[in-house]
Amino acid sequence: MDSTDKVRTLLLAAGYSDPAAQVMAWSDRPTISEFVARHTTLGATSRRLANLDAQEQAAFLVDIHRRLETLTPDNFVDTGDVIVATASANESLHG
Repeated sequence: MDSTDKVRTLLLAAGYSDPAAQVMAWSDRPTISEFVARHTTLGATSRRLANLDAQEQAAFLVDIHRRLETLTPDNFVDTGDVIVATASANESLHG
């Protein structure tokens, strides 16, 4: 969903009432360890890492931590906008 109107329309179509949606700023400031954990357990990086044997994986993780430690915390900040929404469940959704 890329607009508040689409989210509200989807909620109405799903049987909810009084949908409200707005765009809010979002940011995430992971530590180096959190950043590495995310990228080594999700997505393409995790699949590539899984193809290495245990010794190669360990060496990669040591190397990547060493390289990332040269960066500042601001280098790991991710920002953007998200759509947040609320709606009320109708009685028909409970039965």
